[in-house]
Amino acid sequence: MPGLDPHGPADTGRLPHAIGIAAIDFGGGTITDIHAGLVNSEVTLDLPGGRHVITAVITDASVKRLGLTVGRAATAAFKASSVFLIAAD
Repeated sequence: MPGLDPHGPADTGRLPHAIGIAAIDFGGGTITDIHAGLVNSEVTLDLPGGRHVITAVITDASVKRLGLTVGRAATAAFKASSVFLIAAD
């Protein structure tokens, strides 16, 4: 989502209406790693405060189309049907 400020609307759980997506929560941060595979890439986003990261698997074509690079700001959007959590001891 080029042009989004990771410390702006995304941190409040709302994106500008012009984006046109329905999601439940958002988290903005900085891309710290992109691990490219044959078809998909793992993109790791470091959230503010340095205590949490989000890793998303997206197509290599999407990485190119979005212009994702290490050091670039990005926002992760979550939809409840697409998020799985496992409790650790």
